[in-house]
Amino acid sequence: MQDKKGKIKGTSKIANEITVRVKAEKERQLFAQRLQELNTYKDEFMIMASHELKTPLTVIMANLQILEIQLKDDERISFVKKTITQAQKLAGLITNLFDVSKIQLGKLILNFSELDINVLIEEIISTLQQTAIKHDLILDKASDKLLVNADRERIEQVLINVIGNAIKYSDENKDVQIKTFRNGLNVEVVVIDQGIGIAEKEIENVFQRFYHGSGSVSTYSGSGVGLYISSEIIKSHGGKIWVESEAGNGSAFHISIPALP
Repeated sequence: MQDKKGKIKGTSKIANEITVRVKAEKERQLFAQRLQELNTYKDEFMIMASHELKTPLTVIMANLQILEIQLKDDERISFVKKTITQAQKLAGLITNLFDVSKIQLGKLILNFSELDINVLIEEIISTLQQTAIKHDLILDKASDKLLVNADRERIEQVLINVIGNAIKYSDENKDVQIKTFRNGLNVEVVVIDQGIGIAEKEIENVFQRFYHGSGSVSTYSGSGVGLYISSEIIKSHGGKIWVESEAGNGSAFHISIPALP
């Protein structure tokens, strides 16, 4: 310390006791490490459980389908059909949880091959249109081939999920439009519906894991992981997925992945 003339007249020392702070930081680090370990165990358990659940469910589905054939002229067939529908929902849920766990552990394996998006889209629409009898699926496709290097099964999974959502969240007798085109170095697919739309504050969250909208979207059943899985699959292909929407005015989901020459 100095006086007014700048002459040193004394010294001062300030010390802080940080033992508690250091101990708390070490405990925080140990807790974070333990939490990461528990998350890994959880994901590994989900993979194992999902795999084990698939075997008995496959047997149940097979027996239900045999029963459906045998009771095709019986008035009780409606109960069998309802049970099959619920079993299919359960199978879809198990598959989604299986995929989420593999994504979290970095174990989602992709098998790349040359694929024409136009051909795949046509096959998907042909299949979905059979069950979406109250909607028209309209395809506006590029005249040329749209070749990509991709995992066919996983890209099909993404497209079925996005088109299925467009049907699910649309009013009856409303068209769902699917467009495919070359956009620079990428192949782009746009799925446009005339449904309930998404509020602006919800848009940034729709691709999050287990997310459910707070508005009318939340009244529809679902696991909340379909778009998350789709987003991760598209990212693993070097592409991106996004949505343009407004509450009450439908949605347009864009999928873009690198094109082959």
